[in-house]
Amino acid sequence: MNISPIHYHDEESVQSVALGTPYAQASTGRVWKYAENGAAALGAGKVNVAPVVVADHVNMSFNTAPAVGDTSVKIILGATLVAKDQYRDGYVVIQDGTGEGHIHPLDGHAAYDSAANPATFFLGAGEQILEAGALSEVNVDLIRNRFKDVIIPPDASQTDVAVGVANKDITADYFFMIQTWGAAAVWHDEAAANLGESLTFGAGVAGQVEGTDAATEQSFATGGAAVGVADEYQLVYLRIEQ
Repeated sequence: MNISPIHYHDEESVQSVALGTPYAQASTGRVWKYAENGAAALGAGKVNVAPVVVADHVNMSFNTAPAVGDTSVKIILGATLVAKDQYRDGYVVIQDGTGEGHIHPLDGHAAYDSAANPATFFLGAGEQILEAGALSEVNVDLIRNRFKDVIIPPDASQTDVAVGVANKDITADYFFMIQTWGAAAVWHDEAAANLGESLTFGAGVAGQVEGTDAATEQSFATGGAAVGVADEYQLVYLRIEQ
């Protein structure tokens, strides 16, 4: 299943397919997803994470109550601007109140100043509102695609959401294939206690992995055939997304 237009060794400056489009290598069982780098260059073999949710872009209200069959939504934006296509391939989530429980992929959109009213967001191809909404609740979230603006974890707090590992150095703001499944060389934070142990974010340096030692930590890989060694890039098996 090689759907992506670029190889995992490549990168490109202009988006050519939807974020998350897969590239699979049948001979090794490895999987990559089409992603966009954030504003800083990425290094090979370091864990990358999803962008944080913008606090002013959740718990918002509709400007116009959406009706069944609508293919766009009009929202009263919070006090942070929206960049052009920031939420392309992302989602609008009706998280409470009338129409709750529905999620819709988004298409491209214009840039909007903070507190824009309305800010219009077009639903993805074939999408439409399935249940009428209301103006009386604060219940609308805008969530970026997890593969948009990926970054090295901002710190070593072990509280982020892992999305994959770059297999080569990636230029800032470029599009590339991020590995999400299978054998990968990844930077280790500490020596492994056991072969095949569960791995999470390293607590020493952002972008590393170490053994999972708390139920609250995201486990997204297992160790390889050799015991992990601190500060070396060694084989692990990613288990994030196929």
